[in-house]
Amino acid sequence: MRSDTLLFFHVLAAMLLLGAAATVTILLVATARRPGEVPRSELLLRLAYRLNLFVTIPATIASIAFGEGLKAQEDAAGDWLAVGTGLTYVVVLVGALVLHAFMRRGLAATALGKPPSASTLRGAGSIAPAIVAAVLVIAFLMSAKPG
Repeated sequence: MRSDTLLFFHVLAAMLLLGAAATVTILLVATARRPGEVPRSELLLRLAYRLNLFVTIPATIASIAFGEGLKAQEDAAGDWLAVGTGLTYVVVLVGALVLHAFMRRGLAATALGKPPSASTLRGAGSIAPAIVAAVLVIAFLMSAKPG
């Protein structure tokens, strides 16, 4: 693949990732605002869960794949690239998988007619904004190429 095409798909996947991660964060904040309303919590958690499963995680994997292809083709190197790659693997990919587990736990509770536990909502509510912040930092590193 040409480097222009790789760059286009890498940036497209990154934009999908940012949009999906921000939407998941908003849905989780809305869930945490009124956790006692079980039907509402179930709906919002189900939307966040599916968005994370079908958009955030695949967009992360696609962004990594196209980025690695671009890095190999262009022989790119630098501290900005190492930090951005590390953040992508550790914070974004692992964070999305851990967030997925928290949301599954919340959905299991709502399926039993109980509200999600406070620890589940706290865990999900702290991981989701961290993913969004990491994606924004990565976008800065990849576009500015500091250092």
